[in-house]
Amino acid sequence: MKNEKAGCSMSAQTPSWKLALRAIIRALTFLLPFAFAGRLDWWRGWLFVGSLLLIAGVSFAVLRRKNPDLMHRRLESQPGVKRFDRFVLATTIVGFLSFYAVAGLDVRYSPRYLATQSMWRCMMSSTNLGSCGPCGVRG
Repeated sequence: MKNEKAGCSMSAQTPSWKLALRAIIRALTFLLPFAFAGRLDWWRGWLFVGSLLLIAGVSFAVLRRKNPDLMHRRLESQPGVKRFDRFVLATTIVGFLSFYAVAGLDVRYSPRYLATQSMWRCMMSSTNLGSCGPCGVRG
């Protein structure tokens, strides 16, 4: 039994400004690890974002081809969703976004990065010249 709505496109049912806003939010979400890392030259971050985009693109293409009605139901908010289900969804989103934050902050504040920053601070500071410790930092 074929669904009658299978031929409908998402853009015909959803206003274009909503689709544009969703696209902007998703693009900004994929840039979050770089914002927390404080740099764009992080190749592992690009690899991570690229793999997520590839997985999402393949999943979207397969779902759109095999069952467009299911795709529509999953992309739109449904009436009558239980409070617990909304809580689980919100917790999952926060957890996923915190994963981005931790990955970016790990790059920004890794020991190698901190050692480089400490060395530059010591080299630029004239008050620490001749002090004890690595690169002139007093303990």
